[in-house]
Amino acid sequence: MHKESKNRVKEWKILRYDELPDFDLYIDQLIHVAENQSQPLTIVNSYQGLTPSMVNNYVKNNILPPPVKKKYKKEHIAILIVISFLKSVFSINEIKQGIEITLDTREYQMAYDEFCDFVENAIKKYILGQGKEMNTENKALYYACESIASKLFVQYHLENINIKDNEIK
Repeated sequence: MHKESKNRVKEWKILRYDELPDFDLYIDQLIHVAENQSQPLTIVNSYQGLTPSMVNNYVKNNILPPPVKKKYKKEHIAILIVISFLKSVFSINEIKQGIEITLDTREYQMAYDEFCDFVENAIKKYILGQGKEMNTENKALYYACESIASKLFVQYHLENINIKDNEIK
């Protein structure tokens, strides 16, 4: 794996709920914050970032709460960060269902922070070999994050294979 990609993952840490901006954001600012948190996904060329139309569709499909006077709050940021990771592996309906089930049993902060722990661990495990097995009652969320990381790992290697001598760069 390229040193630059490994360094990007090594230095990456998702902001926890208490660290997210605690003031209203416009849609472009919201997207900027979410994209900054999902940096490891950019190690693959196939990564598709977030767009204002995606955010509007998430609102229209009741995955993301509607903004108040075109402004987004901390809860919006947390959900959009989660969506930015999950959309690489799951359909929008699966993401919506997973978020609803999770928020039925946990508060935003607890659910979001747990997601951050799981996804950080999984990506660092697959990309850097530094993660660990984690004990949790929330197996579905844990394995969803493992799926994100394993897909990222495979995509990265498929994009960087040198066909001539069949070695990974």
